[in-house]
Amino acid sequence: MSGGPAGVSVFLGRTSTWSLNPTMNAGGNEETDQEADLPGRYTRVFASPDVLFRGLRTRPEWLGAMLLGGCLVLAGTLLIPPELTLATLRERMQEQGRAFPPGMADRMQTIRFGGAAAAFVAWFVVLNIFAGVVMVFFAFLLGHEGN
Repeated sequence: MSGGPAGVSVFLGRTSTWSLNPTMNAGGNEETDQEADLPGRYTRVFASPDVLFRGLRTRPEWLGAMLLGGCLVLAGTLLIPPELTLATLRERMQEQGRAFPPGMADRMQTIRFGGAAAAFVAWFVVLNIFAGVVMVFFAFLLGHEGN
């Protein structure tokens, strides 16, 4: 490979080489080796962000980052101990002067997994709303036409 910057990424024992030398794929579209692997892009955020963002300028990749964020939200929600959630619910209901329902402790697993699923779905909904707000801001307030 000759020309632009090149490098090697190692992620979870997997080595990949990349460069910003565009090549033509079978469909006639430009592609670079840098766009090939998702784990390599995550390591390049810290190792060489300038190269990563130059590559993302030509072909933005957002699905992998969106799924990673959703999985992190899901994992974080599932890591909250059910006992902590139950104690918090009990305290809040006592503060409001209401009695704690007797069957609530038996339904904690359902509440836990339902809350995790809701948080996972909410991640995508909030990101789409935010993307819409940013698009409106740039399109209408700043007059950017998106090209």
